[in-house]
Amino acid sequence: MAQGNYGRFFKLYRVAPNKGMSLIEVFVDKIRIMCLQKLAIGFVATNIDMNYLSLLLAFDTVEHCTKFLTDRGCVFIKDGSKTSRLDCKASLVHLKKAPMKLRRCKK
Repeated sequence: MAQGNYGRFFKLYRVAPNKGMSLIEVFVDKIRIMCLQKLAIGFVATNIDMNYLSLLLAFDTVEHCTKFLTDRGCVFIKDGSKTSRLDCKASLVHLKKAPMKLRRCKK
């Protein structure tokens, strides 16, 4: 993470052996928010497709990704098709205010 390579981090999260995924889950939400802040700045003119975003951020489904973003106040744009897009300009304000909390380990 020192290099800011979010793609490699989420790839590692998906394929981590043994209990590696459980260790990464402690801080994955914080990394997702940091990555979203950078993406929102880069995609401010075009917005981001939710299918691509859920794949990039290593969510199981688009619905899980949508819930994660909705809980943080993000705004979506409905296209003519069934897919939606993240409104980067409107969501950037909420993402910058999003809490960078770590999950508690389950005992």
